[in-house]
Amino acid sequence: MIPFRNGGRYDTRGILDSIGVKKAKMGAGDKDPAYIMAQNTCLKFIVLTLLFIGFVIVVLGTTIYKVDLRSKAAQQETENEKVVSRLEERNTHHRLIETHINLKTALKGQVTDLQEVGSFYHLVQNELSKLKKSLPPNLHFRRKIDIFAKRVDVTLKTILERMSSRGRRAQDLMAEMERATRTEVARDKLEENRYHDFFLKQKGRSHDEIAKLEEEADQNPIKGFNTETKAKDVKVKAKREKHRVKMVVESFFKWFHEELEEKGTKGLKSSSEDDVSRWKKFRSNVEAALVEAAMGSPGKRDLSALELQLRDDMDLAGWDYPSSADLRTLVEKYGEMIQRASMLLHMDQIRKVRERYLSNFDTYEAMDKIEELMVYGIVPAEILDGIYAQVRASETDCSFLGPHPHTSLEGVIETFGTLEAAKSRCSLLDECGGITELQQGSLEEKEEKSSSPAFTIRRGSKLHNSKYSRSWVKDCRGKETELEDAVIQAQAEAIAGF
Repeated sequence: MIPFRNGGRYDTRGILDSIGVKKAKMGAGDKDPAYIMAQNTCLKFIVLTLLFIGFVIVVLGTTIYKVDLRSKAAQQETENEKVVSRLEERNTHHRLIETHINLKTALKGQVTDLQEVGSFYHLVQNELSKLKKSLPPNLHFRRKIDIFAKRVDVTLKTILERMSSRGRRAQDLMAEMERATRTEVARDKLEENRYHDFFLKQKGRSHDEIAKLEEEADQNPIKGFNTETKAKDVKVKAKREKHRVKMVVESFFKWFHEELEEKGTKGLKSSSEDDVSRWKKFRSNVEAALVEAAMGSPGKRDLSALELQLRDDMDLAGWDYPSSADLRTLVEKYGEMIQRASMLLHMDQIRKVRERYLSNFDTYEAMDKIEELMVYGIVPAEILDGIYAQVRASETDCSFLGPHPHTSLEGVIETFGTLEAAKSRCSLLDECGGITELQQGSLEEKEEKSSSPAFTIRRGSKLHNSKYSRSWVKDCRGKETELEDAVIQAQAEAIAGF
């Protein structure tokens, strides 16, 4: 039946008949229009409707599930990238701080070299003056001595002037490195806070979950590398860096326990923050006076008065020092007193850092706290520099070339009863150049009044003739060094060329 007829009038009878629906009348007098549908047709409509609704639900559910999976995958990827990026930043940060400490030590060595050259210059002048006084009144001979003295004076002054420019530059760079270290520690602390805020506040993670993510990042392969070998190399390097930081942290806590908790004050009387601040300021003045004296410009400061003040302060504090020590040695002992007094005043802070580390074994958190204590002057940079040197030495496979009979090395550091103990200790010290065994009949052995074999680790690496001794020279060139280690060592050793 055609739906439209009689001038465009719409007729639905054809459509209704095609789907099994018929028109009817109902009600009083069959006046109300109605529709009649077969039971089977009704059931078909219900089934089709339910199938359609089910299909829509399945499609929507699948779509939502896929979107949710993609969202979770993207979120997981974002978190993984955040964790890996932060782990790399931490390693880079601690390497940078290690470089800062090495450079500051090298710069301090430049200033010390200047003071030593200045002392040598004044010593030579005094010796030449004594020589002139002891000579007979021979005018011709005296003229030659005067010419020789002038040449020596000019040569030493030239060396001193060159050293003084380096010394002043070293002092400026030391202050600059101090500021750079403070800035880097503050920057890393800010990044660490942002990192934890991202997970704790934005992602609703807990500290344990963050630790688990970091552990998984250490174990799972890293994406973004062309080959599996490259990814494996990066993972090995990251683990080595973390282990390295862990060694520094645990070595520091071991040093703290042995040197401060067990040995205590070592005779040092109780001191206050004001005492330590005053000592630090006075030490800076003495070091400045030494630099001025080394450059031939003693200024208004009387070195003898400064030496007397150093002795008075150490006597009042109960700090032991050699009575025959010169001014430079007194300054070193004075610095050791300041270090111990400062750390004794803040032992509780260091203990809290250690307790926190022993509770969660968070290596990076502990290292960050130790670096903060160093920046605030509580932990001496020299302590960390020594620990870093020991860690680097433990990573290097050193051998000992020898024995070389009838030879010796200069500069005794320590003495041991066995060769193995001496080798073990020498391997851990950067300044150790080798080992000399004092055999029976040697002059040094007679001075020490010892009949047992004595193995001394020594600073020098150049062999000298000796009738009653033999030596081993340390060689650490056998093992390939990581690029970062080479850079750190090169910066510290080549700093003299700035």
